[in-house]
Amino acid sequence: MEELPVEILQQVCELVSTAPAVTVNSDGVAGNPIDGLSKTNKLFRELCFPSLFRKIIIDGPWDHASEHSDEDNKFFPDPLDEFIDRLLDLLASLNGLQELEFFLPNWFSPKFAHAFDCAKVILPKVQTLGTAPACSSIIRLFPNVKRIEQICMPRFGHLELQRETIRLASEHATKLEHYHHGGGHSMLVIDHLVRLLPNLKDVSFDDYHLCADGRTKLPLLASTLSRLKNLRTIRLPGLAALGLGNGPYNPPDVKEKEEFVSKIMFERCKGVTELGIGPKKMTAVRDEGEAGRVVKIVEEPDGWDWHVGGFMLTLDD
Repeated sequence: MEELPVEILQQVCELVSTAPAVTVNSDGVAGNPIDGLSKTNKLFRELCFPSLFRKIIIDGPWDHASEHSDEDNKFFPDPLDEFIDRLLDLLASLNGLQELEFFLPNWFSPKFAHAFDCAKVILPKVQTLGTAPACSSIIRLFPNVKRIEQICMPRFGHLELQRETIRLASEHATKLEHYHHGGGHSMLVIDHLVRLLPNLKDVSFDDYHLCADGRTKLPLLASTLSRLKNLRTIRLPGLAALGLGNGPYNPPDVKEKEEFVSKIMFERCKGVTELGIGPKKMTAVRDEGEAGRVVKIVEEPDGWDWHVGGFMLTLDD
């Protein structure tokens, strides 16, 4: 079998990777066929690599990263320049990759950004990308990405980094449909998002403080998002992050506040049919004969799952 062309063997590995798990012993323990095939010999191990390894985590300083690698995911960092080259080689080998979460310390971002600018690596199958503004230059590698989860801890200069992430997405992610805006929300940045990514269908915000006074700021947010003519889904943080939290001057009339938020967002964003408020999910029933007038708003019993998941590579400070 090893005498077959490499292209044929690659197709065999891809086919095996889609096979369901099978029972391999009397205890009923299920095994993955691609795992078994990868242990046949060195050649098959290399060919199975893109399908076999879905998650590599390097968490901590560069010189300690190898301590966090398990037996099957040996990935020992070399000096930084060589490490970046190896990282690009690793990504290039994962030609079936569909989801990626990539984070790294801010002070390494210039070197990585330069490497990504010059890289000839393209991963056309990636549909979902989770990243931070400091490493958003990686967006260039994924021309067909449809979902970007931008996660950011507020710090000096983060708003400019958020704008740069949006600019890169507008230039390189032309098929983008969903954008998750994380951390340090600013109406100026949200306006930038709407102007540069006008074809978005789904916009979400994490549970960081979105506005201090929801009664006055939410109408402005709704009017800004209403310019996204293809928008169908909005996911907002909980009431506290919307400036409508409970307190001595904000009694816990949760239902009234949720209705207030839903009415504003659905009435101003004419095409939106789904709205998230924290973990809660609201659906608007519209009258198609009267320019999308909202007939009723229904709370979905199952709520919303916010997690994206996927192949995760974290290089934390």
